[in-house]
Amino acid sequence: MKLLVCACQRRNLMPIATLACIGLFTLTIGISIAYTFVDEVAYAEPAINLLRGEGYRSAAYNVTTSSQTHVSTAPAHSVLLYVWLKLFGISQHSVRSLAAVLALLGAAVLWRACVRLGWLAGGVSSSLLIALVLLDYGCAFSYSCGRPDSLSFLVLATVFYLASFPSRRVALWFMGAIGLLLPFVQWATVIFTFALCGGLFFVFGKRILKPALVLSLGMILGLAAQYLLYSHLGLWDTWMLNIKGEGSASILQRMLDRLTRNPLSHHSNVISKDITSWILLAGLGIEFARSKLSGERLGIWLGKAAAIIALAVGVGMYLVGKFPTYYGWMLCAPLAVIICVYCEKVAARRRAVFASVVSIGILACAAGLPFQFFVALHDWKDRQPAMIDAWLESKIGKDDVVYCDFPFYYPAKLRAKRVYAGNYILPMTPAEAQQVTLAIIGTKFTSYDGTKLDLSKAREKGRWVAGRSSLFGNAFQYGFLSAPNYECIVYDLKNPR
Repeated sequence: MKLLVCACQRRNLMPIATLACIGLFTLTIGISIAYTFVDEVAYAEPAINLLRGEGYRSAAYNVTTSSQTHVSTAPAHSVLLYVWLKLFGISQHSVRSLAAVLALLGAAVLWRACVRLGWLAGGVSSSLLIALVLLDYGCAFSYSCGRPDSLSFLVLATVFYLASFPSRRVALWFMGAIGLLLPFVQWATVIFTFALCGGLFFVFGKRILKPALVLSLGMILGLAAQYLLYSHLGLWDTWMLNIKGEGSASILQRMLDRLTRNPLSHHSNVISKDITSWILLAGLGIEFARSKLSGERLGIWLGKAAAIIALAVGVGMYLVGKFPTYYGWMLCAPLAVIICVYCEKVAARRRAVFASVVSIGILACAAGLPFQFFVALHDWKDRQPAMIDAWLESKIGKDDVVYCDFPFYYPAKLRAKRVYAGNYILPMTPAEAQQVTLAIIGTKFTSYDGTKLDLSKAREKGRWVAGRSSLFGNAFQYGFLSAPNYECIVYDLKNPR
């Protein structure tokens, strides 16, 4: 008995160490890699305003005005963020650290679910699973910019964990409850869950039917509850504006639009650039071909499962929702489970195949957060907000009303009387525009469209020039890898020239 306990402890030691090491790196360095991204401001702003006693409102969104109650596509994240910021203070690091902690918890739950189901036992395969989902290019992009996707990952990992419950009835009740909450966790996750359930049905057949139906019924009831709640609060029209901002409010119209438009014309939102998932798919394709030649049933079955899930998720998200790179975890997580299960099964009997699978996994991991980190080393100093934060401190007064691009949101928010950010230039009212006394406009990339503010008569109060640009530029030429850095011009509208 003691030998069995010791063996279990040894098997768990490596995954726990992997989780701890990646967690330490992520919370100290990983969330410091990226410049301030548009989405982290858009999702953080309502929670920050609520915490400051200004109501659940946003002046960093392109749909509602700052006097209207905001309707987030991820309200549960806002609740958690409100509590988190209350505990740890309002800062960019606090916003990003919540997303990172949720991702770490999601990886731990996914790992334990696979162990409880009997799919994984060995230290290497379990460690590889944790590394793949946390270092995944799209997942790292998401949590390093404080997006709400990590909460969705944790919730769905919990659904997977419930599948290992000895009492199926209890598990199904919990799954139904989670399905009811999913529309409030994240709108896109509902679409993903429907698509994934469809793919899993073709992989597992009737075994997945009851859980999928319970989860789907819960989501349908959750969508109905969302409609009733938002209608009662008078927010349904605002919510519809949010949905229209993602495309068309009609699912049929959205699908028709996706089928008739060239996806390359709007690829940033519909074609994921998650390099980790691409490598996993290619690797599983290679292993499928190898298994076909050798006649190994497990490799063939897992290769087909990977193709079915990739097709279901990719097509489902493209037609009904969207599939930007920060949703890469939606494909990476199931592919990571598949390749790690294969790794576990071939470890003892086919050492050459085991080495090949581990190599594919390591390459996929390296293409994610490690790749982003090494790219960031080129201009690391210019990616950190401390210097420009100190520089802007003398430019922003406590009575200023500021319009700024997203990279300069946090220093402005913590000092100025009021802040309007980024795409809010679109719904900004004439009265609000008239109040603006200071504008901080990015020189490499800006959301300012030349309207609402008369910068031609404004006095230039200062100009910040970064020492280096990213290896891939600073104007989104290559997406996340070339996000705009802290480079700007400060305009004084209160004392024009």
